[in-house]
Amino acid sequence: MNEYHEILIQCDQKNHWEFPPSSAIGTDFKELEQIKISLDKIFEITLDFDRNVQDASFMTDIGELNEKYYNRETGTGAIIYKYGFRFSNFGRLYSIVENGKSELEITNKIEKAKKLLKQEGFVFIPKEHLEFEYDGVNEPFEKGLTWWTRYFDYL
Repeated sequence: MNEYHEILIQCDQKNHWEFPPSSAIGTDFKELEQIKISLDKIFEITLDFDRNVQDASFMTDIGELNEKYYNRETGTGAIIYKYGFRFSNFGRLYSIVENGKSELEITNKIEKAKKLLKQEGFVFIPKEHLEFEYDGVNEPFEKGLTWWTRYFDYL
């Protein structure tokens, strides 16, 4: 067991797949809207904030949408990020979503953003530590369920 696995186990809640009990919710949209202002400054653009996540174990993504798949003028297309931060509903956990290779400049900005999020009490979990089979307190609802699905995916 490594330090990330220990964190994943600690945040797991019996019989709560989408949300923890109300007393254990670690963040909300209002807090993330304030953090987004700081992230916008780091990335020097207005990042996208997905407020429409449903039936998921995560709350939201904040990142730069890939305009190859999404048309801002019409508000249509696929929500696919060039890069972004995905915030779980559990334990103030977050991970990074990327589709494609990040430029060095973006990589440096992501590192600055990670420092900011750590100062704000968020816990970064690298995606490679989420690809392992889920072995937490709940009975998996499908074969091959991973920790990514447990904390960062649609259910």
